[in-house]
Amino acid sequence: MTFVARFLGRRLQYTYEIVERVPGERLVMRTAQGPFPMETTYTWTALSSASTRMTLRNRVGCAIRDTGEMGGRVRLIELTAALSLATDAGTGQPFEHALRTCILAVRAADAMGLAPTEKSTVIYTTLLRFVGCTSDASETAKLAGGDEIAFNAAMAPVVMADDRQALPHLLRHLGEDLPLPRRLGRIAAALSDPHGKARSLSAHCEVGARLATRIGLPADVVDGVAHAYERWDGKGLPAGLAGDDVPLATRIAVVARDVDVIHTRSGIHEVRRVLEDRWGHAYDPAVAAAFLDVGETWLDEVDRLDPWDAVLDAEPEPAIAVDEARLDDVLAAVADFADLKSPWFIGHSRAVAELAETAASVCGLDAGDVSLARRAALVHDLGIVVSLPGCGIGRVR
Repeated sequence: MTFVARFLGRRLQYTYEIVERVPGERLVMRTAQGPFPMETTYTWTALSSASTRMTLRNRVGCAIRDTGEMGGRVRLIELTAALSLATDAGTGQPFEHALRTCILAVRAADAMGLAPTEKSTVIYTTLLRFVGCTSDASETAKLAGGDEIAFNAAMAPVVMADDRQALPHLLRHLGEDLPLPRRLGRIAAALSDPHGKARSLSAHCEVGARLATRIGLPADVVDGVAHAYERWDGKGLPAGLAGDDVPLATRIAVVARDVDVIHTRSGIHEVRRVLEDRWGHAYDPAVAAAFLDVGETWLDEVDRLDPWDAVLDAEPEPAIAVDEARLDDVLAAVADFADLKSPWFIGHSRAVAELAETAASVCGLDAGDVSLARRAALVHDLGIVVSLPGCGIGRVR
């Protein structure tokens, strides 16, 4: 059977197969095709001769991809890929933008002959490069006059551009939907804070690196995310690294991300122009050359792939995994990331998890279901990174 839904402006289609059916008692369906693996279980329990209770439970992603080879552990690539979807939404990018960027980065890594461990670093760095972008959402919302998501989307093509290109772009798009007096006020505020960009992007790098550390990623990934906005010419952030001192994974992720953003907005001819313009400036010449040589083919390939499956399949063996003992800590890190959307939400997800755990225990659920309730509560608000633009300006009630 086929199920169709819409999510973040995209039409999603799932094909389900029935894997278990006990008439009047139990029905289990699992996705045979679709953007996310999902299993849905219905159970029916007779309460009396006149009433029946139906229970529905969904399991998504790693919960049903688990195999004996993983020994009951969760693949970290699935958690970071899911997190990248929230990052896309929170920065105003199209659904699966980070996944497509990751595929492009992997193709570049292969073309440049990177070793499997280096390729793994490229994958995780690309997926997490913008994970810190919602950490100063309240400040960005104030700068933009209310909608930091639209502002981030407008500025995406010039994040790595020279100031001579980025500043005119900022002046054209900052507060463009506001009444003229308010817009002029926003522009004046931006121009009076020349260090605002460095302060904001450096904070993004710090938050991203901390998250990468907390979820147990290797030091090379932490380093790549910590230097997310470095440029080949040394004019980037946060440390002004130059040339080969910039982590290789960052150099690849920078170009791959810009290629996807610009191709989506303006097409392949603009991609080639930007690659040539930023060659040796923002971009490592070797990475830019790879995209100029084969990038158009890679972009065509990405359009034909399922981005989710392609990213998961690209991770070299052995896959990085999270065992049962560490899963709560990893989900708590994700919870803290979601709460950074607004100063008013700090600690919110952890508090909800404690309440959910207590309520599940009081209701007599078994230990497995109590744990499931706590974990679900930790990540229940992940969607807040997109659902409340401008929420940091004032308290949400």
